[in-house]
Amino acid sequence: MIDKKAYQKLADIVGKEFITDDPAICHAYSKDASLTSVWRKHHRDSITVPGAVVLPRDTEDVRSVLRICDRERVPVVTINTGVNMCGVCIPKAADSLVLDLKRLDRILNIDEENMTAVIQPHVNFARLQSETMKRGLWNGGTPLAPGIVGVLSNMMFNEIWQSALAYGPGIKSLINMKVVLPNGGHHRNRFTVASESRRFLVGRPRTVPQGYFRIYPLWRAWRRHRSHDKTPPLGRRRMASGKKLRPAAVAGKPSHLLYRVS
Repeated sequence: MIDKKAYQKLADIVGKEFITDDPAICHAYSKDASLTSVWRKHHRDSITVPGAVVLPRDTEDVRSVLRICDRERVPVVTINTGVNMCGVCIPKAADSLVLDLKRLDRILNIDEENMTAVIQPHVNFARLQSETMKRGLWNGGTPLAPGIVGVLSNMMFNEIWQSALAYGPGIKSLINMKVVLPNGGHHRNRFTVASESRRFLVGRPRTVPQGYFRIYPLWRAWRRHRSHDKTPPLGRRRMASGKKLRPAAVAGKPSHLLYRVS
């Protein structure tokens, strides 16, 4: 359990409805799909169960919560979308506080002229892609993961991104981000190359409540796809069984991407 004084201070910041030490809720934050997490739960490792869970509303709430935790010596574990397979968001110290960022879920700005987007951490790939494509833009690539994965989380976790060859790994699209330090301090970092952001992120306990990204023209992505299309002529396209693949007639879609077996 977290100290009562610290708990009350946190409740004053986020509101009583956005902090809890209910055992049922805390147990829900004590595991994920990773083997290490399942193993720890099998052995009834009580450290995996946090002392409390708090849901901040914005960057200022995050700063205030971390400042109090730093002063009261409360360990903090940050979690975002919860789509995690490695156990990195499971507490590793007794009476930890889980900082759940699911209320920071807004796309703050999409600048069509400068082709940039400003998002909060709980914004996932599906939402960002949907909103940018309404404007004839896109985010430059998709992860080897479900669409519900958070964009910021995906980049911070070793920049895993199955991206378009034209734009490289997703972290290359990261222009700037607002960072909250463990003691509650904050600053912005602007990166000119991806290696700068990689050195800044890896192995450092920081919370990122806001990120600034490049976005790209959707029509250019289609042109690149057509210009780099190395597929063989229709006469040589065959399945393993030897059957030919012929273009399927589908209205409004490129015929060379759709085939039927003949």
